[in-house]
Amino acid sequence: MEQSQVNNGASNSEKLKNFTVGGFGQRIHIHKYLGHEKHVTIPEIDGVTSIMTGAFAKNTDIEVLDLTQITCENYAIQKGAFRECVNLKTILFPKSGVQIYFYPQAFVGCTGLADE
Repeated sequence: MEQSQVNNGASNSEKLKNFTVGGFGQRIHIHKYLGHEKHVTIPEIDGVTSIMTGAFAKNTDIEVLDLTQITCENYAIQKGAFRECVNLKTILFPKSGVQIYFYPQAFVGCTGLADE
């Protein structure tokens, strides 16, 4: 699998500047988050279909995960993608018409998330 860090430049590159992405053809995956923001928005980019295992693991900066820009009909958040993000407190979801599949244990160890 090809994996590379997207650098600044074009519009899509700017949106993904804090992410390492990789994939084949039309299916691109977020492999790693490189930033330190408290509020992280997952950008809508054609072809990005998932957040992979460990992409945000043990990130202590993130408090808000914003998924509202996702428009892909079938998006996946893999097992352990947000493992032990202990300060994550809020997840913002897209309005409707978007199906996000959360693999079991995608948020394991995220002690800041309330069961609601």
